[in-house]
Amino acid sequence: MKKRMMLVVLYIFFGAVSVPADEGKNQEQVRIGAYYFDGWSAVPDAEGYTYHITKRLVNEFPEREPVWGWRADTTEIMTKQIDYAADFGISFFAFCWYYPEAPNKEVSSNNAIELFLKAPNRKRLQHAFLVANHAGFRIGPGEWDEVSKIWIRYFQDTNYERLNGKPLLIFYSANELYKSFGSAEAVKQGLDRLRKQAEVAGLGGVAIAGGVLPNEPIKEIDECGFDLLTGYNYPCYGFDLDRSYWKHPYSDMIISDVYCWNYIRDNSKLPYAPTLTVGWDMRAWEPIGSEPKTIYFVDQTPEAITKGVTTLIDWVRAHSHKHFGQPFAMIYAWNENGEGGYMTPTKQGGTMILEAVKKGIDPVGNTSKP
Repeated sequence: MKKRMMLVVLYIFFGAVSVPADEGKNQEQVRIGAYYFDGWSAVPDAEGYTYHITKRLVNEFPEREPVWGWRADTTEIMTKQIDYAADFGISFFAFCWYYPEAPNKEVSSNNAIELFLKAPNRKRLQHAFLVANHAGFRIGPGEWDEVSKIWIRYFQDTNYERLNGKPLLIFYSANELYKSFGSAEAVKQGLDRLRKQAEVAGLGGVAIAGGVLPNEPIKEIDECGFDLLTGYNYPCYGFDLDRSYWKHPYSDMIISDVYCWNYIRDNSKLPYAPTLTVGWDMRAWEPIGSEPKTIYFVDQTPEAITKGVTTLIDWVRAHSHKHFGQPFAMIYAWNENGEGGYMTPTKQGGTMILEAVKKGIDPVGNTSKP
């Protein structure tokens, strides 16, 4: 009988998902950022659906619906989200930012940052960018100088998240940037040019983070000139990909995350900010009636989520040699409700997930507000 052999090995190796202490472990404050995906601003069709607000999401996964509804396209709703995030220990939003490869560069998925900047309570949270440079939105040498000007304009906001006094810019995929530029040296030159432009603008440079996965050429990415590495999510590592075992309890995901953190730690010389994947279930975006196409996780109990957050913070504190300035970590995600990774309060569950997150943060005095 087939077994989830890799997962069993991970259980043995990591035990109860504990993080071994080392001499770098301390009680230094760890800032917690949350990735913010704005797939919820598009104009719906006649039936009330959009590319992301699908019929299957609405009808089969109503437990994911936020308290303000599926759409989040007003300053009033953004104001509520800022209050929820700040009240429950989140330090900043990292907004997914898109630059289409198509001629039209305007996308509704970039609306959220503008709503944030208009919110009357925006000072309660910092903000940063995750450049979503995946398929359809790849950025190469030809676009580099133009997008650099856009980023620098946003960096000048006094509420923009900073590391070592420099604005934080995260790339979804360091590997895609590596492939788009053609070599590590070409990427390095581009990143250095961005830093110099930021210095001219009086910003002191840029702290640039590259997102990586365990199956990517980390050694080559190390030579690209990033200041540190991080990741967007880690949903499918360390598992037998036999469809019979695609349904997992959320507690399994924490084991997978720790596996990824340790793999990147052991294979990169750069500082590293880990990400906790708070959920993953893509079925809502798959065709109605179809079989699952990826691993998915269920039973996101408050206890498991709290365990995930405390494991994340403990890992960061145990690896002070991997910090780049003030230690921070990311959570995927604030509002990837379609993919099952979300902390937003919902109509059915209220603030259950946020309470579990805060419980993982507050007992160690970690809550940080600007």
